[in-house]
Amino acid sequence: MVQNSLTTSKPIDQSFILSNATIVQGAHLPILSEGSLAVENGKIIDLGSTQNISKLYPHLPVIDAK
Repeated sequence: MVQNSLTTSKPIDQSFILSNATIVQGAHLPILSEGSLAVENGKIIDLGSTQNISKLYPHLPVIDAK
């Protein structure tokens, strides 16, 4: 099997907040409009409203999904 950056298990060395996004959590969970997710070292560590995530992780750079 050929591996590339999308198929390796090594975490991405990136940390950021993706804000103002529509987040689909799963089949039985609500869709978050104007939601955000926090990513540290390539792993999602939290998700919620843009306002709450921005307050909890002020040290992370923000990528606006609008």
